[in-house]
Amino acid sequence: MKRAVVDASVAVKWVVEEEFSDAAERLLTMGTTLHAPSHWLAEVLNTITAYCVFKRRITADAAREKATFILDVPYQECRLPEVGRSATDLALELGGTVYDTLYLAAAIELRLPFVTADRKFYDRVVEHGRWKSHLCWVADIPVG
Repeated sequence: MKRAVVDASVAVKWVVEEEFSDAAERLLTMGTTLHAPSHWLAEVLNTITAYCVFKRRITADAAREKATFILDVPYQECRLPEVGRSATDLALELGGTVYDTLYLAAAIELRLPFVTADRKFYDRVVEHGRWKSHLCWVADIPVG
């Protein structure tokens, strides 16, 4: 996979050991050019902080270290004004949040696969049917 849109659920797996972390890491080791909407970084950092503050799975020092790693991951930013209108339309069509549909809107706009580990959103899009060809479940990232 040369290029892909990734959401926060995938990025968190790069720094917190979870199910499918190995699959998510393939995007980094394969040299995939990553794309994400403007809010991606804030969403990832918020989740890392939540792992420390609310779930108590990592220490504050570990959270800072993981945040530094994420801040250094190169990605191409999709500006919100460019995908915001279509993300709003998708959220209304799918009955989801704009936070989630921004990734799908970016993938559609850029004609790239959207890699996610958000099972609830993935299932909603697949069930709806119209946009499922843009999705890639994190565990289905090709090897090599």
